[in-house]
Amino acid sequence: MPLTAKRYITVGRLADGQHRRDASSLRLMGRWLYALGFSPGDTVLVECRDGCLIIRRTVAQTAESPEKPQLLANVDAALSRAA
Repeated sequence: MPLTAKRYITVGRLADGQHRRDASSLRLMGRWLYALGFSPGDTVLVECRDGCLIIRRTVAQTAESPEKPQLLANVDAALSRAA
């Protein structure tokens, strides 16, 4: 799958039957996450501002692999072109 800077994901609904309130939910999954440098067990920081969610790996607890630096360089390049 080619590395892209944008993904379209539908916001879902998470039903809370106990309190009878629904909540919005997002589910991110796929090989593209690994290509962007996210691995199972990584910790992420989610920043919320002005209608945007910014998701970043936290460096201290990231599982490293030899190919990640090149993948992250590709992601940076893709994001620079998209900006």
